Formats: sequence, C-alpha cells, structure tokens
Amino acid sequence: MNNKITILDIANYILYHFQNKSNSISHKKLQKLLYYVKVWSYIANQHLIDEPFYLWDQGPINKTIYSQYGLFNSVPIPKPNKSFHFSQKIETLINFIVENYVELDSMILSQLIHTEIKNLNTEENQLISYASIKLYYSNLPFAKNFPLDKNKPFYPIITPMDYAFILDFDDSYFDFSNGHFRFKNYSEYKKQKIKINKQLQAIFG
Repeated sequence: MNNKITILDIANYILYHFQNKSNSISHKKLQKLLYYVKVWSYIANQHLIDEPFYLWDQGPINKTIYSQYGLFNSVPIPKPNKSFHFSQKIETLINFIVENYVELDSMILSQLIHTEIKNLNTEENQLISYASIKLYYSNLPFAKNFPLDKNKPFYPIITPMDYAFILDFDDSYFDFSNGHFRFKNYSEYKKQKIKINKQLQAIFG
C-alpha cells in the first residue's frame, strides 16, 4: 500500500464521486463502505486501508472516520469541493467495490453487514482482525471477482431483495449452475442492471 494514502483520502474520494441524490452517504453508510473497501482490497491483495475497524453495536467502526464525520450520523455528508486522486489501478478497485454497495439503502446494507459480522468471531468493541476477515470473506462468492478482470465471470452481492431483482434479468446473461449467481462479466451485469432500473423507474416513478 502507498503510505501516503489514508482512510480520509479514500473517504474523500468516495464522497466526491458517489455522494448524490440517488446515493445519499451518511456517516453510518460511509463507515460501511470504507469497511468493505478494507475487506475486499485485502482479499484482492491490495490492502488499501491499514487503519483498524472495531465492532460496535452499529457495525464496523473506524475511529478516525468517526472523529471526522460522526456528527453527520444518519444525514448526508456534504460533498467535498475536490477529489483525492489515486492511480488508475487503485481507483478502479475502489470504484468496483463501492459501486456494488452504494446503491443499497441503509436498512438492506445494515442487514447485510450485521449478518456478516456474526461470522467474524469478534466480540463487541473488539478489533476486527485480518485473520477473521480472510477466514470469512475469502469464502464468499464475491471474493471470486478478485483479482479484477473485465473478461472473467462476475459474482454479485446478493441480499434478500436482490433475488427477485436478478431474476428479472435476461437469463442469457447469468447462470447459477455452480450454486451461485454468476454473470458473464461485470460489464454485462451493469448493462442489465441499468436496463432493469429504468424499467422499474418507469413503473414506480
């Protein structure tokens, strides 16, 4: 990891590029997004965030982010005036991770992460160790997406709400013969997702 990169730099990047009316990012949501950047970049052998996360009753918490943004709690954090810049490789990884979580509403995201942390063998207020992260997350289907390759199959994040959503996709784009939903690649998944979102918006406004 580049030692000049801090968790606040990555927070700034996320807020600048992903904070909008469609994807409101509060302090609670920012903590979760940064936790996933830490988890999946570690699984991808990139290790972008070296700062610790602790298991609080609200989920994984980083104290630096809590000190900087804790006052915003459940309200949107103001978008920064400018973005921190990383290498293309790092930005691609951050974008990939955040894109797959940022559209989840707070309730679904909280349910997802609380289900996961039950499997980390970590007591409340204790450090979430790299050993527990690797043991649990490396066995999830999403881990198969790393290292990133635009031509390899894509395994999406699946929440209870996503099963119905994914079944609306053109079934020529995915299969679950291996026991997991798998799309031909990430690009096709995003195209299908945009198509379905437009259809849903047309129906529900």
